[in-house]
Amino acid sequence: YGEGKNGIEDIMEELTEEMERRYKVLRKNKDKRYKSIFLIIEELASFNPKSDKEFYRLLGELLSKGRAASIYVILTTQTPYAEILPGILKSNINTKIGLKVNTKEASKIISGDYNELINLKGFGHAKIINSLGIKEIQCFKIKGAPTKEVDAPDS
Repeated sequence: YGEGKNGIEDIMEELTEEMERRYKVLRKNKDKRYKSIFLIIEELASFNPKSDKEFYRLLGELLSKGRAASIYVILTTQTPYAEILPGILKSNINTKIGLKVNTKEASKIISGDYNELINLKGFGHAKIINSLGIKEIQCFKIKGAPTKEVDAPDS
């Protein structure tokens, strides 16, 4: 469930309530362990921080406090610009995976360095950026759907 902007906000409100419920239990019993919950938002750029203020408020709360309650957020975007990923949110993302980007500005937003992601080879070549530093990785290459080859007619 949770299609579209209203659906995702409903899910995020439920997760925020669950996070607060878990915090109350954790205050009394610090050894309590919860099953992890993952919220995956594919293409963050489909939301607008200027018009979707409630979405970004809920997202910020889940990013900043969710991990302690075993609620994790995974974000993807093909357009990593400051308007899409405001600094207040970016500062609460503890691990980033950056693939090859086309602009120095996009590299700076993701990695903190203008050149870090600009010269990657592509095809699954990436860098993991977290508090331990930057690690270069090579993932497998996923090709598009196979196409049927057609032989040219004989002349």
